Amino acid sequence: MADFERCRKILGIKHDAGPEEIKQAYRDLVKIWHPDRFAGDIRLQQKAHEQLKNIISAYRTLTEDNAGHYQAGGEPDNARSTMQTVEHRRISRRFSIIRRTAICLFILACFGFFLASVRNDVAEIPYNLGTAYLESGHCGEALKALRIASFINPDSAKIYYAMGNTYYQSTLYAEAEKAYAQVIRINPDHEGAQRRLALLCTRRGAHGNSGIR
Repeated sequence: MADFERCRKILGIKHDAGPEEIKQAYRDLVKIWHPDRFAGDIRLQQKAHEQLKNIISAYRTLTEDNAGHYQAGGEPDNARSTMQTVEHRRISRRFSIIRRTAICLFILACFGFFLASVRNDVAEIPYNLGTAYLESGHCGEALKALRIASFINPDSAKIYYAMGNTYYQSTLYAEAEKAYAQVIRINPDHEGAQRRLALLCTRRGAHGNSGIR
């Protein structure tokens, strides 16, 4: 009897409530505590799941006879269907998030591959402009163009070698040494950068760093 009283309290019904009144109380509470109403709040949604379980359990207890049959038209089957629908929607939302994330990552990967395939060609434009400025003696303009080229393609040894030559011609020996060192990091067998670095090291030793400032 104590269990029946607890179930009536959960459903908010009186002691003499009939099957239809029990069913209506059950349906009203399911609408109130349906987890989909709290989709934006995980804590409340979890609380709604627990409340819904208690409501379904109370309804089953009050409508089930000793033989285990339902007296109120099979409403618990609808309750099971409601829980299954809620769980199915939750799983569907998770798969939807995973699917959207995978699509976004795929698009980013494709975009990355596209940039990698065209960056050499795009970097050629400021690189050729920079080398043209260098040949005409306009070192300042050459450096601007070559910096843009190195930003577009930071893995190009020839761009950093041209930058090193521009710094060297501008007597910016410390910057030239850094640029040649970057060339060798990219291509350890670059003979031009090796010779220039050796020359700069010799010059630095002969002038006590005073000429490389």
